[in-house]
Amino acid sequence: MPNFILKSARETDWPAMIAIHRRARKSELGLAEDASIPAALPDLEATLPGFDGFIWLAQGMNQLFGFVAVRGKEIVWLYVDPDYHRAGVGRALLRFAMTKCGRGVHATMIAGNAPALALYRSLGFNLVSSDTVTVPGFFAPKSSWRLECHDLRYPLSPGEDR
Repeated sequence: MPNFILKSARETDWPAMIAIHRRARKSELGLAEDASIPAALPDLEATLPGFDGFIWLAQGMNQLFGFVAVRGKEIVWLYVDPDYHRAGVGRALLRFAMTKCGRGVHATMIAGNAPALALYRSLGFNLVSSDTVTVPGFFAPKSSWRLECHDLRYPLSPGEDR
């Protein structure tokens, strides 16, 4: 596991967050490594200035490993640098966000992302609905899954930073 701390995001962190988001979206949307994300796809860069929630980073020495964003009881974004998938970064970010949201935390994700679904389920989330969403720049609609967690079975202990 990489060595990192969890901290609040600042505007100066946005370029690194955007870079991680662009790289991670390829696997999330099922794109080939050499495929580019459609230009019409909403980018984090356009969304960050007006975001009205909280964002926390998994930050190492001069390196961002991932981030999680929360609005109310919703986990809006959870992205980890693909070089650090399955290294505990996403789990630490998700657990931290869960403690901030409390019972009834929920998230929506693109259906078919088996590693993400396994992470959410391992921390007590349940799949509660499936829907079809239109993703700009794609010819066919994508399915999305809504997940909820009412049982915080792995709460973060006070003082735990990762």
